[in-house]
Amino acid sequence: MKRVLRMGTLFVFLLIVLVGCNEKREKPLTILFFSSVLPTEEARLKEDISNVFEDSSPVDLQLYPFTMEKLIGELSSRNGDIYVANEETITRMLHKKGLTPLETVYQGKKLPNGAKSYQVTNQESGEVHLYAVPIRKDFYSKHKVPPNFKLLAILPEYSKNKKNAIRVLKYLADKN
Repeated sequence: MKRVLRMGTLFVFLLIVLVGCNEKREKPLTILFFSSVLPTEEARLKEDISNVFEDSSPVDLQLYPFTMEKLIGELSSRNGDIYVANEETITRMLHKKGLTPLETVYQGKKLPNGAKSYQVTNQESGEVHLYAVPIRKDFYSKHKVPPNFKLLAILPEYSKNKKNAIRVLKYLADKN
């Protein structure tokens, strides 16, 4: 009887371990903001982005004061899915390899004013692709911002969460 009880206990224990190991854990969509967005806005921004997903997919939002070193370090480490920074910085990065084309963000819609300047022609194929998306100001700032200040978002090719990233970019994109 003791032997059957031990075998039964061992079987239940192994079953629990195996079920626990098979549980698929979804990796959060990671958005890195490099700007002057205040850390006090983090909870509001994260909640706003999380509302994009009906299935409550996890979102990891990280706010950093802008420094080129930090931005390059995060890109080099392949941290994050969406990178958001000021227009000047992002436009300098558009001619580099390793970005995902973002035409699907505006699929079937006209590009907003100025977004054509975020398109780059591939020298090898001659194809033109949109690599940066302007973020609507009412998302990231509840305070007045200078009229020419823009934040742009890019999606690196290495992102493993492109489907969710595109959904978020559609939500965040400037439409005017």
